[in-house]
Amino acid sequence: MAEETLCPDCQTHFGSAATLARHRAAFHSPPPAAPAAAPSPPRSPASPPSSSLEIAPLLAVLSDEQKDVLLLRALQRAPELADVLLELAAAPLTAEAAAERVARGGGGAAAVRSFVEIGALPNGVCLATALTEAVVDALEELLQRMGAGGDAEGWEQSAELRAVEALPAAGTLSGLWGELLSKGEVLALAASEEIHSLLVSAEAASSAARKLVPAVLIGDDGLVPDFGASVALLEGASEEMAGQPQGKRRKK
Repeated sequence: MAEETLCPDCQTHFGSAATLARHRAAFHSPPPAAPAAAPSPPRSPASPPSSSLEIAPLLAVLSDEQKDVLLLRALQRAPELADVLLELAAAPLTAEAAAERVARGGGGAAAVRSFVEIGALPNGVCLATALTEAVVDALEELLQRMGAGGDAEGWEQSAELRAVEALPAAGTLSGLWGELLSKGEVLALAASEEIHSLLVSAEAASSAARKLVPAVLIGDDGLVPDFGASVALLEGASEEMAGQPQGKRRKK
């Protein structure tokens, strides 16, 4: 019986069965299965992140809401972090740092109230002072841009007006000071020539702006600027502590 030399896979004839066998082994046999890789051990949830992971870029791309969620989750897992958080929040705030926060838009009335709520009263007063300085300066620059009669050309689209609108309204600010100075401890901290003169300037700038552009003085809370009550509280506290009235003008 003749040897079968036809490849059943590709229908090719070969001269001998041995050649056919080598052909099929080379071209039609399935490759040997690779040995199964050993499963990697599961990573523990407590395993530290890679040492090459850069935290700063990650934080830079997170939104404020995502950072809040991250902080809350961290506090849930490690409640002792609350003490660290409080320590950081209550660290003394310098005038320069407060002014920088205001310039970045992170020094509004809510931040002032938060400082007071956690007991960091000096920080609250410092931030309120920086906020008031920014508002007074912005109002004075807007008034100068508008001219004596408010008829200077183009002030409605000016950078000075945008600067005023980017800050809390003077009415909101006067309400904040009234709220702060109603607390005896805050009043004692704020009873200084610098803050008294600043609030006198705030009242003067608000009064001048009220004649020309009153709309910018009132915020969403509807409060009308009235720094007079706060000025009177400071004068009374200063007279009680020092036995003499405070000066009436803000030093530039």
